[in-house]
Amino acid sequence: MNQIEKKLYSFLIWLTVPISWFLGFWWTCYFFTNNEKIISTMMLVGIITGIAIVVVLHIKYKVNPYKIPKWWMILIFLFYSICLFGFFMGVPLFHLFLGLLAGCYWSRRMIFENKRPETYKKEIKKVSLFTATMMGIICVLSASIALSDKFTAGNLQGMLSFSFHITFPMLIAFIAAGGILLVLIQYWATKLAMNMVMKR
Repeated sequence: MNQIEKKLYSFLIWLTVPISWFLGFWWTCYFFTNNEKIISTMMLVGIITGIAIVVVLHIKYKVNPYKIPKWWMILIFLFYSICLFGFFMGVPLFHLFLGLLAGCYWSRRMIFENKRPETYKKEIKKVSLFTATMMGIICVLSASIALSDKFTAGNLQGMLSFSFHITFPMLIAFIAAGGILLVLIQYWATKLAMNMVMKR
């Protein structure tokens, strides 16, 4: 199980390269052309280039995911947070998975680094606060988009099949309550994931 997790973390770390090239080629094209065929071709070139870079680097460097500098791992977490935000059009619910993944990874890293048991609680609290803070930022961005859209209340009312009309103050209260709940869940989910890995 430990080796499977290690390979998963390595895969996710390397995956940032082709995704970055794919997005870079994609969005850069919009500055020069609106031709969909050219854009699609360049997107394909971007992802192939990224995969080629990963293959070359992976052959040359055997990267241990637990030895990567911490600030790099923070950047990778931010990268995936932005990707999820864009892919799911601002819905922050799916960011909970990142918190669980970050918690499991950091616990494994602490075990690999032979951290002293007395530092575990401090590290668990630190990582949980980090993921919860990131969830809070994502929720604020998501809320700003939702509140700027005049159709949000109507869409929410239809989606949840409410029989009453959702007013703007009610929408603000609903979004605020949902955001706070997600932040709390992210904190406790990260903490729970880390404790489970440590006990296992």
